[in-house]
Amino acid sequence: MIERHQADGVLLVGHQINQKLRDAWVAFEAAHRVPVMADYRGFECLVIRPDHAATFRRVAEFAVQILNGAKPGDLPLEQPTKLEFVVNLKVARTIGLSIPQSALLRADAVIS
Repeated sequence: MIERHQADGVLLVGHQINQKLRDAWVAFEAAHRVPVMADYRGFECLVIRPDHAATFRRVAEFAVQILNGAKPGDLPLEQPTKLEFVVNLKVARTIGLSIPQSALLRADAVIS
């Protein structure tokens, strides 16, 4: 389907099946020269994901509140407030994608 619609890129949902198919996605990315974005690091060209360290800190804060007597149902539901942007230049070069300098300057990490 991706080939038939001539997609400019692929956005993977963070699911275990995509992690298990890592080698297949790497082969697809290289063969079709199509960038893949995901919310986990490993093989894709661009990553935009929640900052896991910040998320785990918030989880710990909630745990402390619950251990101190707070009712879990009374605690607010939260969304991640800090996202991490990672650029993998090695993959970008492999698929012939040039990343603008402005994107590299905004990246939290650049893998070369």
